[in-house]
Amino acid sequence: MLVQWLVPAKGWFLPLALPLAILVLAGLGVSLCAFRFTKNKLYAVAVAIFVFGVAVNYGVSIIIKNYLPYTSIDEISRMSTMSIAGILSVLLVVIGSLKKSTVQG
Repeated sequence: MLVQWLVPAKGWFLPLALPLAILVLAGLGVSLCAFRFTKNKLYAVAVAIFVFGVAVNYGVSIIIKNYLPYTSIDEISRMSTMSIAGILSVLLVVIGSLKKSTVQG
């Protein structure tokens, strides 16, 4: 909460910064668990891209819309980022499964 007292705007830490920090740390935890507990690292990369590109991105937009209801967040760039991250995640899962099947077969 010291950060809040260092800037002229007040009352933003609990409703804005704390949920964003929790969201990012949760995404980081999921990504680290994916890298720690999967043998195929392409799956872990796919999870990390999906978590940060889709889930955290969507969560950040919801938090910002709740805190600043009258802002114009560019929906096209957010949706395109989420779409590309989702497609890339699926592509990495497919490549990882093909790599797994060629190594075993």
